[in-house]
Amino acid sequence: MDIDWIIDNVNECDYVDYKKELKIHSSDEDTNDFIMDIIAFANSPVGEEKFIIYGIEVEKTTRTKNIVGINQSDFKDGASYQQLIASNVDPQVNFELLFIDYKNQKLGVFHIFNCTDPIYFASSNRNTLSHKKDIREGDFWLRVSDHKVKGGRREHEIIMRVKNAKKEIDESKVNVYFKNAKSGEMVIDTVGIYEKPHELATQRIMSCLKEIEEIKKHRDQVQNSRISQISNIPYIINNDPFSIKQYEDMDELELYDALSQVKKDYEIDDRHFLFEVRGTKLELYVTNDNIEFIDDVTIRIQIPNITGLDITVEETRLPDHERHNLVSIMEMRERDERKRMEAKIIQHNPWIIERCKDKLRHGIEEDIFPLPPRIAINNCLSGRNIDFIVSISAKNLKHPIIRTLTIKVKDRQVGEDELIKKNDTAY
Repeated sequence: MDIDWIIDNVNECDYVDYKKELKIHSSDEDTNDFIMDIIAFANSPVGEEKFIIYGIEVEKTTRTKNIVGINQSDFKDGASYQQLIASNVDPQVNFELLFIDYKNQKLGVFHIFNCTDPIYFASSNRNTLSHKKDIREGDFWLRVSDHKVKGGRREHEIIMRVKNAKKEIDESKVNVYFKNAKSGEMVIDTVGIYEKPHELATQRIMSCLKEIEEIKKHRDQVQNSRISQISNIPYIINNDPFSIKQYEDMDELELYDALSQVKKDYEIDDRHFLFEVRGTKLELYVTNDNIEFIDDVTIRIQIPNITGLDITVEETRLPDHERHNLVSIMEMRERDERKRMEAKIIQHNPWIIERCKDKLRHGIEEDIFPLPPRIAINNCLSGRNIDFIVSISAKNLKHPIIRTLTIKVKDRQVGEDELIKKNDTAY
């Protein structure tokens, strides 16, 4: 039950309602309206959990949610609402009152759950002054999309039929596709021809050494000379994380030492360029158009481990060579949050990437991977089609749902803006 996620991603529907404020205590009409809402959500056949969230005002035309918050003192204790519903509704409705903090605002939430009885109805008469919200014993309501409807014989038959039906998931109503292509096929560029950042750094070190040799020809001994017109690529002295020295400031011995370690020093730069600049994010969506949620979900992506194809589930950030290696608390938190969102590689031949979710909700387009895996494809695979298998297993699925997606590989067309010039200091 991730209420923050619901607020961020779900509009008013069969199982979610947003209200600006609680008016139960203002009048009998408002109290009756609350009772009707609880009955309507209890009778809704969509989803196992329903939510009435107070402190959010919804624009009717744009459906934009404005977070206005609530005063917790406007609410009574949860037992008072339990008593109100128990005295006026049969059978007993399972619900609870929660208070959450969302974007620096306090929200009140009535969480309705496990409503497995065939139908819920009013158990007493409740009159109001205007008679617009009168309740008669035996009345019932159900939630339809973003509003409640008073039930009659037809609605009674629908509720009974749906709730008594065997709740099986229709596999044909579960779809997996690429986010950008909106289909099961996607064209991906190869990484193209490029020089790795450590190779560019090597060239610059060699240029420094060559210039020293030229200087030596004209001077018998030169030490610690400042070399002009050399790129500003830094070198980190590993034994002191606070010491940073530019190649242009190094003497010959230091340059040879830098040359021996350049591949190691630029390992992260190389991976960043391969996966973040030239690679492709595998952004996949899944939709569940069944009435029921799919619970305790495990999604696995199986990709053939072939020469020229590489995968990572990590977001590789370009290191800042101009600063020391100490990591701030904020950076550590960001890193931990990224780790939490990452999928897991559980096998390498073939590649199997796994992501677990508590549920696939009804009628919502969801990211399979909040932090998408990265794939880098070598030029040798240009023109190939690469199939990979998506399997979805869950508690209420008899068998895994299997889908096949296809990557179509083509040569990268390198434009002038993508060319890496040797004097480009970014790498």
